[in-house]
Amino acid sequence: MKRIVYVLAAVMLLNCGSIAFSETRPSIKTIQATGKYVMGDQDSKSAARKLAILQAKQTALEEAGTYLTSVTEVRDLELSKDEITSLAAGVMSVKVLDEKWAMMGEAPVVTVKIEAVIDTSGLSDQVKDLKGNKEEVEGYKELQAELARLKKDLDELKKQETETSSTDKPSDVQVEAAKKKKGTINKILAIDIIKNAGWEISYGDPYKAVADLEEAIKLAPKSTQGHYVLARAYQKIGDNKKALKSINTALELDPDSFKNWALHSRILYGLGRHQKALNSANKAIEMNPECGKCFQGRAMLHKKLGNYKKVFKDLQKACKLGIEKTCLAVERMKARGGQDRGNKGKKRKYKN
Repeated sequence: MKRIVYVLAAVMLLNCGSIAFSETRPSIKTIQATGKYVMGDQDSKSAARKLAILQAKQTALEEAGTYLTSVTEVRDLELSKDEITSLAAGVMSVKVLDEKWAMMGEAPVVTVKIEAVIDTSGLSDQVKDLKGNKEEVEGYKELQAELARLKKDLDELKKQETETSSTDKPSDVQVEAAKKKKGTINKILAIDIIKNAGWEISYGDPYKAVADLEEAIKLAPKSTQGHYVLARAYQKIGDNKKALKSINTALELDPDSFKNWALHSRILYGLGRHQKALNSANKAIEMNPECGKCFQGRAMLHKKLGNYKKVFKDLQKACKLGIEKTCLAVERMKARGGQDRGNKGKKRKYKN
């Protein structure tokens, strides 16, 4: 089953999804939810079905988030609302139980019932990963904001469609509105795929994530997040050349994103282009000096380039920003009496 990470699909639905909640075994919870979508004149049945499923997923996701706040691993770490929602999406898998079509006046209506399974068996590790990955939580928030904007756009487009609907030949305005509506729906469906793929890369099948993301980019070619996550997926399967192509596209779309520059640096590191990787890491840190992983990555680059004093300095900074592994490295360096030897026996000194 797919792991799902989704925020609101943002379509105009007749009413909110309904929900049922049950427990099967200690680490498994199940939720049943429904979603509904009323088709417009230019909507396809395929898109309508997907949008109905998205509404049901959102209903289930909200309930899953509420449940997780009561789980010890989550409660003790005081996660933010965005972190809890992102976590809920990561531990939730979904299947469609039922699909019904009906008519409301002249408009077809699809109602979909889903079952969402919340598996908390590996929750401790996922909570730790989430706490150490602020970039992905921020990415989730960005997609959430984008969906809110798309929801507003789709609301207005559906309203316009209702007001201008006619049996006569569609006007140029109607044709343009229908085209814009289709594009908006495609972006919503692309975000759905992108969010799912993010967790698929970390905990599922990255090859599947690559295939899904390529489909998402067909739906929304100018999605910065789509190209960014696709770059992550390619990097995960070891194809750094394709990863570099994807992250370069993301940078063309958004050159002011520190996340894009940070990933660009990591990919160049994997290709052995260490000096260029360092340049990208410097840009990421300049844009976001609170990025602990950026300092950690730059420390590795300084080591490759022989800048040993800078290695220690960046590791200290990463440690202060909450990257626990770097704290251990700093302590090991201090335990050596403030110095170390390079490959050729030359002493390297580290200062606090």
